[in-house]
This record gives sequence, C-alpha cells and structure tokens, in this order.
Amino acid sequence: MKAIYCVLTLVAVSMVFFGAWSVATAADAASKGAVAPAPAPAPAPMPGVAEKSSVDALVKITDTKIAPTKVTIKVGETVEWKNASKTDQAVTTDANLAKGKGSIAIPKSAQAFSSGDIKPGGSFAYTFTVAGTYRYISLKHGRDGEVVVKAEEVRKAPAKAETTKKSKTR
Repeated sequence: MKAIYCVLTLVAVSMVFFGAWSVATAADAASKGAVAPAPAPAPAPMPGVAEKSSVDALVKITDTKIAPTKVTIKVGETVEWKNASKTDQAVTTDANLAKGKGSIAIPKSAQAFSSGDIKPGGSFAYTFTVAGTYRYISLKHGRDGEVVVKAEEVRKAPAKAETTKKSKTR
C-alpha cells in the first residue's frame, strides 16, 4: 500500500512539474515572471507561395489598372501583388479560371498559379521556379500583366592558367 501511495505521489508531482495539471494561463504565468511556452510553428507555405519578407518585385492592383504591367526577375525570386483597391482582387495564370478574359501563358514545365481573393490592403506573393514568360490576368477587371523570369546565369570558372615546366639542361 505504501508503494502505491509513493507511485501516485510521484506521478502527481511529475504531472504538476511538466504542466499536465497546470490551469494557469499564459497571462498568469507572465505576471509571475514565468516564460510562456513558444507558440506552435506556422505551417509550411504551399509550393510557390512566398513569405512576405522575400519580395523582389511589387505589382499594385487598383480598380482600374495593374502597375507595372511587366516585371522581370530571376529564377527563385518572388513577385508580390498588392491590392490597393477598395474591392477584392485576384490574379491568375490558370486558363480554367480566366475563361477567355485575357491572354494567359506560362512556360511548358511551370504550374499555373492563382491568388484567390486578395482583400483590400492584402497581398499575394509567388516565387517563380521556372524560367520563361508568364502572362496573367486580373480576374476582377480583365487587365493583363506579365512576369518575365530569367534563368540564373551560370558563371563559368576562370580558365586555368596553363603552366609548363621547363626542364633544366646543363
């Protein structure tokens, strides 16, 4: 019986120590000088959808235009479309969504992208991984835009200097 009591006590102390029985909120813990646990990490972004901190070109969408209408970037760089209008906007290279509203084209090995609704003041960022020309449209007003993605330059190593050994003759 004494052994069971010791085990139960040990379990209870362990649970309190590891937080299983803790009912305090993060605010309670902070007020007592305790450090609140770190929040869970954010889910990984979808392929091609970029984090906002890595934008290489910015396109603004208003109720009447897309500006600039053409941007040029390198493979691996990101374009952000910022909704500067008062209504939802959307951009796409998906021909099924465009339904003949504009001129859409993507490189053969690239996947189409679509922003979904971009709320006023919101943005959509996409990282381009395939070189080529992407023609997209704004689904709300049918305006066309273009992203030209240049292949990364392959830097050639400098040619090795040829050395010849001269034989010593006596």
